[in-house]
Amino acid sequence: MSFCLRFIAGDYSGGEVPIKPNRELIAGRSSEFDMVLDDDMVSRRHARFFERNGAVHVADCQSTNGTLVNDQPITEYRLSPGDTVTIGRSVLELIERPAEGVAPNWPSTTGAGDRSTQHRAGLEGRFPDLGKSVTELLQMVSRSRKPAVLDLKSSDGERIKIYCRDGQVVSAKGMNSDSNHPEIGARKALLRGMGFESGQYKIRGFAPDRVFEDVLDEDLKSLLRLISQEAEIKEQYADLIPARTAKLVLVHPLEPRLSELTTEVLDTLQLALNFPLVADVLNRSSASDIETAQDLVYLIQSGYLSAR
Repeated sequence: MSFCLRFIAGDYSGGEVPIKPNRELIAGRSSEFDMVLDDDMVSRRHARFFERNGAVHVADCQSTNGTLVNDQPITEYRLSPGDTVTIGRSVLELIERPAEGVAPNWPSTTGAGDRSTQHRAGLEGRFPDLGKSVTELLQMVSRSRKPAVLDLKSSDGERIKIYCRDGQVVSAKGMNSDSNHPEIGARKALLRGMGFESGQYKIRGFAPDRVFEDVLDEDLKSLLRLISQEAEIKEQYADLIPARTAKLVLVHPLEPRLSELTTEVLDTLQLALNFPLVADVLNRSSASDIETAQDLVYLIQSGYLSAR
């Protein structure tokens, strides 16, 4: 059996933190610990969790406001599944699962740049469970100021990693297992991931000195404003944008003149002719997903393309 802590109340509701065998997990307000809780009621080093002889224990680290188990203050306590632990404004419940069934069950990353995340405890869960959107998850990660990656997996299986450090987004990338699909840039990956409506997430640490090839140099406030703008445009075009699995076909005979198209829209048309699937056009376009989608909507409505 394996154990995890599920947040059932507080800012992190819906998230889960797995308990690793033979490894101590420290909860506190400081960015150096495994479970960072951005809460003024939480001490810098508040509580520690550890597994001993197949059971999970929690010990208070002489915190200012104390650690409660089942609403009672403790110094150290042997937890049973279903017990609740209160740390500041957060309430966690101990969950027991079969060892092979800890959810979400994602493959471990094997890249050298991700080795520091493989054995590190972190938060995981589903969105938008209990109203937690991807934007709120990103803000939560950035507030910790700890080097952390927000690993998102959409309900249709697409995966985006967003890297935060010192309260800012430093990079992002799409995790594409298909070698026929090109890597998308950091800005595009960030916007795509933030557009996921539902799926699974993990929050893990990464090496503080990690170097990224594609760096985002805009501050978090500017990026959040851009994300909000893209979401508004996406909502306006929701009923018009073809599905990612749709196939684009050139209308024949072609009546509208190609000379009436701008250079950018012509580039999108060329991509649609070479790579008919909408998903392929979005991946290969140098523009953002929403800008490319707007081009496709225009081409369809103007009689250049049809979507099947």
